[in-house]
Amino acid sequence: MTKLLDTEAEPPRFKEGERIAEPDQFWDQLQVAFMVSVDASEQRKILQTLCQLYKDKWGQIGKIKSLGYWLRLIEKKEYEHCHFLLL
Repeated sequence: MTKLLDTEAEPPRFKEGERIAEPDQFWDQLQVAFMVSVDASEQRKILQTLCQLYKDKWGQIGKIKSLGYWLRLIEKKEYEHCHFLLL
């Protein structure tokens, strides 16, 4: 899922020609992938993808229903590696 993102670009963006048909469903899939991941590098890539997806498709994704979850992660030491992205 996160391979759609060009993380070498600054700022990261979706690779040329990649089309996301159902952004709201992709958003949900990425959130679940983050929640079950224990790898810090993978979590950062997922968050980068979530950020770019919301930036590009916020109108189709709508209100972030899981905002409380993301805000609670900021307080947890085990997620220090991605606090900046969470903000």
